[in-house]
Amino acid sequence: MKMDPIWSVFLEGDMSHTTFLKQLIPKLDLRSEVHTDIKENFRVVMKLLEHSYYEYRFYDVAVLKSVLLLEMALKIRYREVNNKQWNPKKSLKDLIYWFYERKFLEVYNQKYLDSLISIRNHAMHPAELTIHGTTAEPVLKNIINLINGLYEGAELREERMDRTVKIGAAIKEIGDDLICILKEKRILCYRIWMSFFNNKSQPHQFHFYIKPIVELPEDQSSKEWGILPHIHIIANDVILHPQKIILKTNSDDVIIQPVEQQEEVDELKKWKDKHGKLAFSLAQYICVNNQITDPFGIHLRDFNQE
Repeated sequence: MKMDPIWSVFLEGDMSHTTFLKQLIPKLDLRSEVHTDIKENFRVVMKLLEHSYYEYRFYDVAVLKSVLLLEMALKIRYREVNNKQWNPKKSLKDLIYWFYERKFLEVYNQKYLDSLISIRNHAMHPAELTIHGTTAEPVLKNIINLINGLYEGAELREERMDRTVKIGAAIKEIGDDLICILKEKRILCYRIWMSFFNNKSQPHQFHFYIKPIVELPEDQSSKEWGILPHIHIIANDVILHPQKIILKTNSDDVIIQPVEQQEEVDELKKWKDKHGKLAFSLAQYICVNNQITDPFGIHLRDFNQE
């Protein structure tokens, strides 16, 4: 059997099955505590992904299977937690929000939960043939993160979510015009956020991402626009002050505070007026292996495997 010719639209020439698995199939794993029924269905998802080399549309089938797998995982976990079955008369939305309200799901934007329901409904009741392929990879990764989260200790997750929300609020309180002082270097930034708090590692790790202003080409289709640089800072502690945040690292402290010097205020405003609209549309993403991704998912997957 040969590689499905549809793949040639995205790849340069033929690719061996072994290379295909290494380069195009995401590495997904479930925690050891996850129920065996979930693991067995997950095994089928991975087999479909592996065989999409021969039949491209198997990738879409795997994504659909993963969405249904999440629904099954929620019902199984509900039974394990409550020692009774989920009421079949209630909706999937009710089920998802039961877990969300009790902080089983590490989700910071409720719209994401609604999007999962929409994906599931569209997949179950399609109006036309659609082919998503590897563009649906984030759906697969996020679903596995959610399932793994169902089996994490509640105290760790609640501490992580509470600290994340507080730090996010502190950054928002400082305002939109930010400067990062790193090794005495003043870096004007259009976006700073804490992506993930690893409260399992010792010492703890706070993953911050900084988007500095940079010179950009006039042509917004240039590849530089798709890979706007970022600075990744891993702090061991975070000290919150009014209008100032101090990141304690293994070397120098990093300070986040408002831009106050007029020359810097003017420089940042000029950059935002020129580049801000497009830059902000990708502000929470970084580029990894030529793919635009949210670093939160990367750190959460690593966390679940520790």
